[in-house]
Amino acid sequence: MLKHIKQGKVFSGVEITENSSGISYELLVIKQAADELHIANRGSFNSLESLAEVVPKTAPLVIIINTSQVLTKLVGPSTNSNPEAIVNGAFPNLKLENFYYELIQKESDPLVSIVKRTYVDELMASFKQEGLIPYFIHFGLGSMAALLSYSSSDIAVSNYQLEILNHRIISIQAFSTAISEQEINGLALSHKEMLAFGGILGQIGSTAASSNFLAQNKVLRTEFGDQRIFRFSFRASLIFVLTLLLVNFLFFDHYHSQVSSLTETMEVNNSKISRLKELETDVSKKEERLALLQSSSNSRATFYLDQIAQTLPASVLLDQLIYQPLEKAVKESSPIQVDERVLLVKGISKDADHFSNWIVSLEALDWIASVQTMDYDYVSKTTSRFSLKITFHEK
Repeated sequence: MLKHIKQGKVFSGVEITENSSGISYELLVIKQAADELHIANRGSFNSLESLAEVVPKTAPLVIIINTSQVLTKLVGPSTNSNPEAIVNGAFPNLKLENFYYELIQKESDPLVSIVKRTYVDELMASFKQEGLIPYFIHFGLGSMAALLSYSSSDIAVSNYQLEILNHRIISIQAFSTAISEQEINGLALSHKEMLAFGGILGQIGSTAASSNFLAQNKVLRTEFGDQRIFRFSFRASLIFVLTLLLVNFLFFDHYHSQVSSLTETMEVNNSKISRLKELETDVSKKEERLALLQSSSNSRATFYLDQIAQTLPASVLLDQLIYQPLEKAVKESSPIQVDERVLLVKGISKDADHFSNWIVSLEALDWIASVQTMDYDYVSKTTSRFSLKITFHEK
């Protein structure tokens, strides 16, 4: 898992070589899916700027330096296992402090590639200037170490024809003619892509050669791995934070909706409570007013009836008294209206003269405004039924 985070599943290999036009950059991008490798991109570029536009910046970049500045030599069988001794045997009087070397198949027929350190430093500076950070660097045919285990027949790589026997390079011949594609591990590759593919295989399978550049390669791998871990951690943290924010927003939105609903319900209830209190206050006031009116009306009604009784002759019999009669019939949607200054009197008179005198005596009372005969019908010669409307002065 950690290796996947540090490396990923996409690898880029670039061979820096030369042709008749000058420096050439041969790019191969490989994508690893399960146990299979697929070519994701390939191309040949004459400038580093154009190469930088295509190379995936987040994928490990393996660089193979194979220009005329790199010297490669196949050494005969040697019993010496010390890498520096083998290099010095291949290139006598070489000052190793000024050169980088890479050595493969050390046990038999060693193959040595050397290059000046200043040249490598200049190349790496130009790569970094274009935003290309190497993951691993090979010199000459150093990346062939990973390819030899997959091939037992001759291979054409870049500008060399390699004779292979028992998975070892036994001779190197220079050539300049184009060669048809060769199949390695199920992939059809041109000779220009072989060294880049070998460099990629070396990182997938962790194949290493002997070199005095191993410490620098380790630093490059560590820095690249740390950058990928940082990017992975940053993205994971960002996704985690965004997820938390989204969950928090959803919870907030949910509870905010509930709170808003409860607030609206509470406001409606408060409004109803306020209205209920207003109604209770109105009812209370009306009850007080009604009680006051009833008290006042009862006292006045008693007074009126007492006054009328005092003036009532013996020949007049009352059978109905209506104090404050209704002005209109009662309707459910309308308030009850009464004639507050009216008293309706109904009864029977057995003497017309006494009845007339009684009306005169009523009109003489100071609290009576008028006495109106509403109805007067004879029941017999001496008996009549009457209806009076007595109106009071307003007080």
